[in-house]
Amino acid sequence: MKLSINKILLFMVLITDIFVLYVLYKMIPNHYIIFIFLCLLLTITKYPLYELIFITINRKYCVWSIWSLLFSIIFEVIINTSVFIGFFTGNIGPANIIKFISSLLTLGIKCFLMFNIFVMKNFLLFNVNVPASAGDFNMFGK
Repeated sequence: MKLSINKILLFMVLITDIFVLYVLYKMIPNHYIIFIFLCLLLTITKYPLYELIFITINRKYCVWSIWSLLFSIIFEVIINTSVFIGFFTGNIGPANIIKFISSLLTLGIKCFLMFNIFVMKNFLLFNVNVPASAGDFNMFGK
C-alpha cells in the first residue's frame, strides 16, 4: 500500500480522536456524558475522509470531509479550552497532560488535512475533458 501525506494525516486525526475520547471519559462528570457520544459521532462522521482518501476522490466526499473536519476542529478547541482552564484550577492529571500535548499537533494536522481537501475540491471544480491518447507518448507509432 502506497502511503501519501493525506493517509498519514487521516491516521493521525483518528488517533487524536481516541485521545479526545479518553480525556472526556476521565475529566467529564457523569451528567455530561453526552459529550462522549458527540465526540464518538464526530469520529464516525470522518468516514467520508476514508472514502475520499482511500477509495475515490469525489467532490461530494470533499464537501462532507471539510464539514466533518470543521466540526472536529471546533470541538477540539472546546475540549482544549476546558483542559487549559483545568490547569489553572489545579486539575492536572495524566489524561489532561496527554491531551494538551497532543493538541499542539492535532489542530495543525486537522487544519492541514482540511487545506489539502479544500485544494482537491477546487481541482475537482474544473471539468477538464482529457482525450484518451493524452497519456500515450507513442501516438505516432514507430
